[in-house]
Amino acid sequence: MPELTAALEADLEAHGLTLGDYEVLVYLSEADDNRLRMCDLATSLRLSPSGLTRRLDGMVRNGWGARAACSGDRRVMYAMLTPAGRKKMEAAAPDHVASVR
Repeated sequence: MPELTAALEADLEAHGLTLGDYEVLVYLSEADDNRLRMCDLATSLRLSPSGLTRRLDGMVRNGWGARAACSGDRRVMYAMLTPAGRKKMEAAAPDHVASVR
C-alpha cells in the first residue's frame, strides 16, 4: 500500500498537489454548492478538526479553497471550493485517474 500511495502522490506532485489536497478538492467539488461544513469534511477525510484546518490553510493560501461562516449558525464554518481549486483539480484529474487505473 505505501508504494501505491507514493505513486499516486508522485503523479499529483507534478500538479503542485498532495494526495490529501486532491481529496479535499474532490469532496468539495461533489458537494452541493461546492461547500461542506468543516466538521463533516473532517469526518469524511478521517482528519481531526485541527488537521483539516492545517490542510485547508495551505489550500486557502494557494487560492484553491476558502472558508465561509454560516449565516444561520455562527458555530458553523464551511470549506468551499474556489474556481482556481476546480481548475487545479480538473487539470490533475486525468493523470490521477490514469494512475488509479
